[in-house]
Amino acid sequence: MIDEAESILDEAERVGLRPALLGGLAVRAWAGALPRETLDVDLHLPDAAGVAEFGRLLAHRGYRVLDDPGWRRAVRAGPDDRVVVDWTGPDVPDPRTRLTYRLHHPPTRRKLRTRVVPVVALPDLIVLKLLAGRDQDVADLLLLATLPERPSATTLLECGQSALADGRLESQTLRVCTSVHAGNAAQVVSAVLGRNLEPSALAPLDRLVCELLEELRR
Repeated sequence: MIDEAESILDEAERVGLRPALLGGLAVRAWAGALPRETLDVDLHLPDAAGVAEFGRLLAHRGYRVLDDPGWRRAVRAGPDDRVVVDWTGPDVPDPRTRLTYRLHHPPTRRKLRTRVVPVVALPDLIVLKLLAGRDQDVADLLLLATLPERPSATTLLECGQSALADGRLESQTLRVCTSVHAGNAAQVVSAVLGRNLEPSALAPLDRLVCELLEELRR
């Protein structure tokens, strides 16, 4: 799937589209690894016109494009695997609520496996993971919180402006913080990663959400 993701991004850039990795593969590109299974390729297109054009590109690659007004999806079943590509336009829908988030920073470029590809900026990726708040997102947040490039709480707050008015960023950050302190997050992340983690292993995530909460409440 990673090879296919690199190939899709390469072809899209050649025809003038500018998709950037989101989701689990974006975490892999930033962290150099992803200690959990990811089943799809998540991509962000910076303009609405590119969303439809990208669907046509995938159709030419043999994908079956599904009609979905939120996240678009295309599926290609091969003899040995099944590739699922999900993509969205400028406003990224929350997978649970369908409320949207607009990226604050332009994408950067990171090495995925063999190619350097466009990837959503780290502050935006962290905010998106906080807003989504699923078990795999909490596991990804722990990995991202350990990176030396981890952005400050002030930078995250600037990114999350579109989610501040309705209180989503604060409520989701508080939810993760409470889960870490209660020990539930350690169980959740252990289940996602398939190995037991002590609560102390979540210290980087604890620092991340506590610093963000403190900044939110100033």
